[in-house]
Amino acid sequence: MYLDLLTNLSLVDHSVWASPDTWNSAMELAAKKKRRSSGGLIIGGLCCLLVVAAIVGGIYLLMRRRKQQ
Repeated sequence: MYLDLLTNLSLVDHSVWASPDTWNSAMELAAKKKRRSSGGLIIGGLCCLLVVAAIVGGIYLLMRRRKQQ
């Protein structure tokens, strides 16, 4: 989260970063960015669970078919 702020720190004059308004704006932008990206984590987790369930189900069906033969 703070990596973007630190990488761009050298491009800005030091007197600008000393201002409390600048820090507050940067923290608000970082918080908004973090809130927007949290939805992708939930969707990614659900997809991962579905893939794991499909793999386990496939193994179960293959083992069951093997026992019947």
